[in-house]
Amino acid sequence: MLSLRHPHILLMIGITSDRAMNHGIVIELMDMSLAALLEADPRGSGNGSRNGSRPELERQPSSSSPRGSPPRSSQPPGAEAGRLGGTALGMTYALGMPLEWVWPMCSIALDVARGMAYLHENQVLHRDLKPANVLLKLPSLVAKVADFGASRDASSESSMTMSMAGTPVFMAPEVLRQERYGKEADVWSYGGLLVHCATRSPPYKNLLQKQPAFALMQAVANYELSPLTHIETLEPDWTPEVAALAGQCCQGSQKERPPFVEIVEQMGAALEAARSSGNASSAPRSSSVGSRGCGSRLRMLSIGHGSSRRSKCSTEASSRPSNASKT
Repeated sequence: MLSLRHPHILLMIGITSDRAMNHGIVIELMDMSLAALLEADPRGSGNGSRNGSRPELERQPSSSSPRGSPPRSSQPPGAEAGRLGGTALGMTYALGMPLEWVWPMCSIALDVARGMAYLHENQVLHRDLKPANVLLKLPSLVAKVADFGASRDASSESSMTMSMAGTPVFMAPEVLRQERYGKEADVWSYGGLLVHCATRSPPYKNLLQKQPAFALMQAVANYELSPLTHIETLEPDWTPEVAALAGQCCQGSQKERPPFVEIVEQMGAALEAARSSGNASSAPRSSSVGSRGCGSRLRMLSIGHGSSRRSKCSTEASSRPSNASKT
């Protein structure tokens, strides 16, 4: 992962060690996760039991998976704003400014698709794509895919995995059935991410309030349910183009799901369609290359004994590699 360089992939600078049992990954400093942004929106339903989440649906533990993204905040919106350093845009969004398509939601979704297309081009399966693993840089809200603790090599058929990894509500049916799967599983997760962005709630929120989690996941495994099932009850605010793309990503047949190269094209077309309809926000947005200068500050993540924890130390780096490749 240290060799990956893309504007929408979290930059991993290197690895450090205290020569004991603790090791660290040095990464660029980002400001907040997409999950935190969605939770701060007035349409969101908060956190904890209010958003329909259940402990048994959290990410499957992995003894060898370092965390690349900050923990989900349980603080009130005002406290989150303070943590963002008091920037005007960060304060506004953390305090409850509504999120809109085209900006920033469609732009964020396009950034994620570009990052995932680059990963798949380099034969990397993410296996845990969700809003909590998408980090944002203020003030432009440029998005970068993060947390590669569950990622695997997809360079050959023999390397395809059957292990159940990731977060259940974002898992594809073939993953839940513990069959061999590949890049199409990430595409399904991307469809779930679009649902989360459009409803401000994780997939199946309404269904989890009516049936046990195990029964629901079994229905998904049998493709009796998908993230789009009864989604109208959650009043998604996406555009017709994004809704159609989400439906393609969550097809039961892996062969019917589009690759991320096509998803980038469709999401780009959806962005242009929304802009032409006059729904674009006047908020500033940097180019797809990403926010400048964000690599000048680094965060030190300390991990040891198969688990991760944030170190108290931060450092300043003099420069960031500038030869980022584009999808």
